[in-house]
Amino acid sequence: MLIWFYRLLFIPVFLVMFPIHLPKLIRRGHFSQKWRDRLGDYQVVMPSRPGFQRIWLQVVSVGEAQAAMSLIQALSQRDDTQIFVTTTTSTAYQLLSQRLSKTPNCWLGYFPFDFAPFTRRAWRRIRPDLVVLMESELWPEHLYQASCFRVPVWLINARHSQKTQLWFSRFPRVAQWLYAFVERALFVSNLQQQFIEGIGVPASKLSVMGQLKFDANIPSLDRSQIDRLRLGMGFLTSSSKTLYVIGSSLWPGEEEIVLNAAVTLRDQGVDVRVLIIPRHAERGQAICETVGRYGLTFSQRSCSAAMTKDCVVHVADTTGEAHQLIQCADLALVGKSFEPHCGGQTPLELAACGVPMVYGPLMTNFVEVCSDLESLGLAVCCSDTAAAESKLVEMLSSPSVLTDKSRSLRDWVTSSQGALRVLMKQFDQVSRSGFSYG
Repeated sequence: MLIWFYRLLFIPVFLVMFPIHLPKLIRRGHFSQKWRDRLGDYQVVMPSRPGFQRIWLQVVSVGEAQAAMSLIQALSQRDDTQIFVTTTTSTAYQLLSQRLSKTPNCWLGYFPFDFAPFTRRAWRRIRPDLVVLMESELWPEHLYQASCFRVPVWLINARHSQKTQLWFSRFPRVAQWLYAFVERALFVSNLQQQFIEGIGVPASKLSVMGQLKFDANIPSLDRSQIDRLRLGMGFLTSSSKTLYVIGSSLWPGEEEIVLNAAVTLRDQGVDVRVLIIPRHAERGQAICETVGRYGLTFSQRSCSAAMTKDCVVHVADTTGEAHQLIQCADLALVGKSFEPHCGGQTPLELAACGVPMVYGPLMTNFVEVCSDLESLGLAVCCSDTAAAESKLVEMLSSPSVLTDKSRSLRDWVTSSQGALRVLMKQFDQVSRSGFSYG
């Protein structure tokens, strides 16, 4: 009965929301392919091969896509596996298309709208032997079709935000219904597993794998590569004493926190340069206009013209380069962590690159990770934007402390790795006899 309630509810919600999101779909390009994929009408799908297992992996956005890369690479090395990767956002699609262009037996598309006709069509096109979902991607229709096709579902790197946990606590029967479609759920922590077990999901299908994002393979840049990147951004007259602060995945208004801190330090004679990575690349021009009002020289990454004048601010309004650009920074401000935005962007990529960070009080999607970072003194949570500005100024005034924190962050990430090994062990154990439903 719940699936029919969901289907009836989906129609009015879709009719209201789709016109709002349509301009964004068009603006971000590849609309024709997006539209067909969203309707489940995949044009080119790898044909099935005898003796091969077909795995459908769904990731949402860039963070999940980066985390999934280590898993995709490990699965692609098996000589009996075809991997179908779908994603929800255009930024994740661009990142995956770059990273997977030479990966054998791997196909990439957009995830269909979670409505019966579209989802059923996608299932008939792909016909997987196993469905793997990342983090909290429990789409009801997708799960229901898995049961209809008698295909097992694994939820990996599973975690639920405080908002979702509150919702599940109020409606435990809905959570139980969703998890009834899941054969295995592998969580990032004991606390996450204990919460789901506590609302009535059988413990037999739950286990802990750790955080897959710690196993992400981020190529490390050497000093000469970092220097070339900085020059390409327009930081032409920087020196060994220059400090670099990055705004990572910033939402509207948050760039002003970084700019205010930079202006304060520059007025004190400190050579601080700013790198701004907006959460949505299309905000690049608006951010440049904001920087202009501060009277700071800037460059814009989406403009291909070579820089001929020294810049204070670089606006990185492109996709797929964050893992490189982050390594150019000494300190970071994490986006979506101040009102009116809530949830926070992932701090894990910054940690993996050894970049100490400051963020606001609303990192509700990463409570456990932030708690660990704060307890080790590797990140600072600030109560509001004014406190964040002051903390950025304070930390940038102590370069040697930043260097020590950077080293400690890398050590922390290394000690936290191992989730991929746990996950692949489970894949190996099950795949020997074939993925079976029920």
